[in-house]
Amino acid sequence: MAGQVSLPIIIILINLEYVKGENLWCYQCNTNLRNGHTRECNDPYIPAPYSDLVLCPQNESQHCLKSIIDYGDVLVTVRGCVSSREIDGYCQPEERFPGSSVACSFCKNYACNNQNSIHIFFLRNLVFTLALISIILYLQ
Repeated sequence: MAGQVSLPIIIILINLEYVKGENLWCYQCNTNLRNGHTRECNDPYIPAPYSDLVLCPQNESQHCLKSIIDYGDVLVTVRGCVSSREIDGYCQPEERFPGSSVACSFCKNYACNNQNSIHIFFLRNLVFTLALISIILYLQ
């Protein structure tokens, strides 16, 4: 009986993993610094939804961006979607912010540019691994 109930649940989990992989969702905040910046985006202790989770454009391959800009006495974190073809030259501090230091990280997983994204990644992979183990045990 348990095998009959768990198999549909496992199939649903695998389908959710597959569908989620087709679309990239990233957190977005402080993408237009001309309007000022929100301090909540910088603070790692403020939980989501301090910024919006947005669907990246689907017309080309995308990456999630988390950038930390140190410009004099101002520290700004920027999160958003970036075209995959633009990531090589995207974080050039000399061009956009002379005299600043810019650290960028790019990723391609669901909401991976959040401060807690490492925990989401491990939890999601743990669920997927447990689902695969359940399938193997069910088929034996």
